[in-house]
This record gives sequence, structure tokens and C-alpha cells, in this order.
Amino acid sequence: MIYIVQLEELKERYTSWWSTYLPDRINSFSPCISITAESLSDTVKTGTVLDAGSTCFYKAGQLKEIAKLFYEGKIEPGDHFLICDIWYPGIEMIRYMSHLYDIPVSVWGVWHAGSSTMNDFAQPMHYWSRHFEIGFLNMCDGIFVGSDYSKGAIVERLLYALSEEETQSIADRIYSYGMPLDFNSLQQYGSEERTKIIFPHRPDNIKSINNIFWNWF
Repeated sequence: MIYIVQLEELKERYTSWWSTYLPDRINSFSPCISITAESLSDTVKTGTVLDAGSTCFYKAGQLKEIAKLFYEGKIEPGDHFLICDIWYPGIEMIRYMSHLYDIPVSVWGVWHAGSSTMNDFAQPMHYWSRHFEIGFLNMCDGIFVGSDYSKGAIVERLLYALSEEETQSIADRIYSYGMPLDFNSLQQYGSEERTKIIFPHRPDNIKSINNIFWNWF
């Protein structure tokens, strides 16, 4: 069984369609169960990607559900957990319970950015977050990133304090597969007319296009 540890559904983010797109794709080759929880907000009120308080509340609810699954004996040897964002406080609980219940599981995850990504909102957190970010990565059997650049940023700007052997061990588990996109769904927005240029990003300084975008209109 594959357990998808989802991100909360926000219509202003891609997480809304991930909530159905990922299970549908995975179900085409393996049974899966989505682990969700209650959110405090369906919009981003504090923060730039997910709401700061709501996402912590949501993740805590998911961890309660995962703990219950272990406790009730529903997690079986060989099960997989797909973490939709590895920057996930509490991910160590999965490894902790797997070890103490003696139920070997695999942990896979998507690495979006983090403090090693230049201009990311988490970059200023690097001085206190880098150590547990390494821990997040090291707990994963496989790490999916969007590009070779992202993999290089992790190796060069995050794993620099580790030994060469430790760095290589984590680097070997990073796969530059790209982010899941529903290209068929995107075709509905296609057009032969090209009258204006649209930058399909949230309005955020991280994207470095805000002034260009708003001034252009």
C-alpha cells in the first residue's frame, strides 16, 4: 500500500489538483490511500506558499492519523509513504514507529525548495533549519526534485557540512524527475492567439517578476 501524505487543498496553489491527480495516477499501478486532515484556513493568510499556522495544524492532524494506523496494526511491512513536501516537521515519527513496531516501510518525498534555495522564503531560516533539513532528507529512501539545479543546490548549499560519504549517500537518493503536472488538463487553456504575456506565478518577490508583471499591465 502507498500512503500519500497530502498537502492541504488550496485553490490558489497547485495543491488543490494534486489532491486528486496524484491518487489517480498512483492508483493506475498501485493501490493507495490519501492521508489528509482538517485545515484552519483555505487561503494563505500568513506566509507565501501555505498558511503558516494552518499547515502546521494540518500536518499535526495527519501525524495523528498515521500514528493511529500504526497503533491499530494497519501498516504492514513493505508499505510506502509518499510525503508531498519533505519539509515536514514530524516525518521522523514514521521512522520512529517503523523501528519500534518492527514494521519496515519506505519513505519517499518531494523536495520543493528549502533554505538551500536562493531567494526562497526559507533561506533566512538556514542557520537554524539546515540540520533538520538534512535529517528530513536522510530519512527518505527517495527524494524527488524538479530539476538538476535543485539537486545541485541541495548538495552544494545544504550537505556541505557532511562527510563526502554521507553527502554521496543522500545525493544518490535524489531523483530529478520534475514536478507532477497534468499536461492534458492544461491543454484547455491553449490558444493560437498570443496577445499578452502571462507569468503564471503567485505575486511574490521570490519569483523576481512582480514589478515587471504588475507594471506591464
